[in-house]
Amino acid sequence: MQQKRLDNSPIAYFVSRTGQAPWVLLIHAAFVHHGMFREQFAYFEGRYNLLAVDIIGHGQSTDTRRGDSIERMSEWIAGILAGLMTETGKVAFIGGMEIDTTKGKYAGFVESAEYVGQQEGKTVEALDVVYSGDFSASDKGIEFAKAMMDQGADVFFGDASAVDSGARQAIDEANAASGSVKVYDIAQPGDFLGQNECIIGSQVTDNSGLVGLCMEAVENGTFGGETIFGTMQNGVLSCGKLSDLVPADVQEKYDSYISQVMDGTFMQ
Repeated sequence: MQQKRLDNSPIAYFVSRTGQAPWVLLIHAAFVHHGMFREQFAYFEGRYNLLAVDIIGHGQSTDTRRGDSIERMSEWIAGILAGLMTETGKVAFIGGMEIDTTKGKYAGFVESAEYVGQQEGKTVEALDVVYSGDFSASDKGIEFAKAMMDQGADVFFGDASAVDSGARQAIDEANAASGSVKVYDIAQPGDFLGQNECIIGSQVTDNSGLVGLCMEAVENGTFGGETIFGTMQNGVLSCGKLSDLVPADVQEKYDSYISQVMDGTFMQ
């Protein structure tokens, strides 16, 4: 596989050509990179033309600028909800790898949570971010969540995959011990309400919609000239359903802040 890079873009992609054979496009899952297709490369190489992409913020596509991806609005969706729902005034973020996109995600989560808290007449503080260094270490999530709850955190967000699952286990156990749900988690796009009692909402990303935007750019002859990223405005990113744990008046405020994100006036 030959590594290539789009002009004026952080996107890195990998190509293996085999004459006039059909093309196979391989797009990896979140929080990994094109290397997840190692076995597929070995099987298909020499039979098909192969194209694999490291999506923005992953693998070799990490030379990003603020706003290059869906992360900023995703952070705001989570931060708004955290700022509204926290009762202790302390929110927490658990990261996977200490990379620029995760640092940016944490920063956006913090700034939006603090802003909403200020608008609502309360002080919101984010605990220092912690990194597991491993997306599969659920035991780290349990350890981190317990320590952060001991510091008063009552709303969690993260991008650490199985580590987040461990954190939710610890949160659910703490809530069960107290007899009511007082600590909450805002999930990643792949998670859903009911998966854990503590989940109160998530973001939804439409990867097929993002691929569609890329295909439109190919048809228009503009693909490769600029970075294509998903937003709430173009429908790639949207808010998931909120849990019944979120009171009706808070849901109404949440919708109002999301409308500000949509029309570009949030934090302006």
